[in-house]
Amino acid sequence: MAARSGVDARDKFDIESGAYGVGLYEMANMYFTALEKVGNPTDHDAIGVAIGETKVATAAGNVEFDPETHVALQSKGHVPVSFWQLWDGERTMVGPEVYSNGDFRLPPWMSGN
Repeated sequence: MAARSGVDARDKFDIESGAYGVGLYEMANMYFTALEKVGNPTDHDAIGVAIGETKVATAAGNVEFDPETHVALQSKGHVPVSFWQLWDGERTMVGPEVYSNGDFRLPPWMSGN
């Protein structure tokens, strides 16, 4: 697929794309590639199948989809999105559980203490 060109949002809107800009760009391109493969924009099931067959290198790393769960698998080792907490300057990965090195702790402002 050829790269799409367009107006630089910074020039047109005087704003950066923000944290989601790259991800949204990549998601749109995955959809467009699936749509080109299927050819019919109303065949939603076929588009879903084509997206599920996606294996693509993106700005955020390699992306493909688990055929059973349809969860996006990202990076060479397919490490999913991770969740971290910071306590007293120490970083703890709390999820996914298989990769965690500690437990989630409810912050004091949420516990009422």
